[in-house]
Amino acid sequence: MRTSRLRYTLVIGTIFLAAASVAGIVTKTRIDLNKRLRMAQQDDNIPPILSKVHNLTVIKAYTNPDDKPSRRVYITVRNDSDKGIEAITIKSDNFQLIEDNGLTTDNPSILIEPHSTYTIEIPAENFKAQAKIIIAGVLYADKTEDGLPDALGVMHRERIIE
Repeated sequence: MRTSRLRYTLVIGTIFLAAASVAGIVTKTRIDLNKRLRMAQQDDNIPPILSKVHNLTVIKAYTNPDDKPSRRVYITVRNDSDKGIEAITIKSDNFQLIEDNGLTTDNPSILIEPHSTYTIEIPAENFKAQAKIIIAGVLYADKTEDGLPDALGVMHRERIIE
């Protein structure tokens, strides 16, 4: 009877240790994958990048060490919507960039096709080290829009001025 109780205890103990080992390996693997994903998305101490546009995903952000004389930040986004984007705006602290074909023509072409990617190029000196970079708004080809109201207001005012 003592032998079967001892055997039972050893079997349960072995199963418990095996389960704990597997859980540890899975957790470490998940942490490593998340770390690699974050590293693939951003490098070189680029501030955090957020998208306030529902159907626009930040794919990656990076710099090119060969950029001379000044370093540039490249932000690649994907338009996950079924609508083309005519204009996009990016904000960081007191800086705002608007890429908009509608500033030079009354019939703007599509800047980012539906379900396509687009890379925005910005001089790095426009960003403060701790200030978040925000994809703040877009104007769609069907005349709808998405994003932060203040950023969209600036985009509309710029189109009127031009």
